[in-house]
Amino acid sequence: MVKSRTPRIDHQTVSDQKIIDLVLANPQEGFDALLDRFGGEIKGPLMERFGGGEEEKIESAVGEAIWKVCSKPEMYQESRGQLRSYIFRIAENILIDEYNRAWTFEAFPEGVEKRHAPEVVAEIEPKRRIARDALNDAIKRLPPLQRKIIRADLANNGESVSAKDLAHRFQTSPTSIYVSRNKARRKLMDRLTPLMKLLTRSKA
Repeated sequence: MVKSRTPRIDHQTVSDQKIIDLVLANPQEGFDALLDRFGGEIKGPLMERFGGGEEEKIESAVGEAIWKVCSKPEMYQESRGQLRSYIFRIAENILIDEYNRAWTFEAFPEGVEKRHAPEVVAEIEPKRRIARDALNDAIKRLPPLQRKIIRADLANNGESVSAKDLAHRFQTSPTSIYVSRNKARRKLMDRLTPLMKLLTRSKA
């Protein structure tokens, strides 16, 4: 008796919902399908926004975004937009999160004097102060809820505080927290990126 073969799915032409159905049936095969279908399409625009020098980080973010979709495929609703855009937004937010942590805690870290000579510290300290002042000024310009969310995240060592916890604290919905946080992070990134590039150009 000859076993029938499962027909191969063309990932480039199949509908978004068909790929989600595949993810639900077989997450690993679904991951491969999503990466094959959208990996390159998403990577290109992210490279344009975040810079060609971040290719490894961008590829990692795309992979993480696709895996998040595979972990909770029920979160995607075809009526709300294309699957490509959905994955793009997740990958973009992953990169923005990483950027904001780097800006706040890694570019000019505390304790630098323990690892560098005095003359290097003398060069870094003014830049660290400028970076902090710029970040604080940018945060002050945010709308009230966005400002509260960012400050709560910074107080949590740069890690995102649970949307549910913040919703309870600020008397709003988790959805409002997600939307406001993403808007705030994009505003901070757009405002601070030019200064970050300038300050780190000659950083030791």
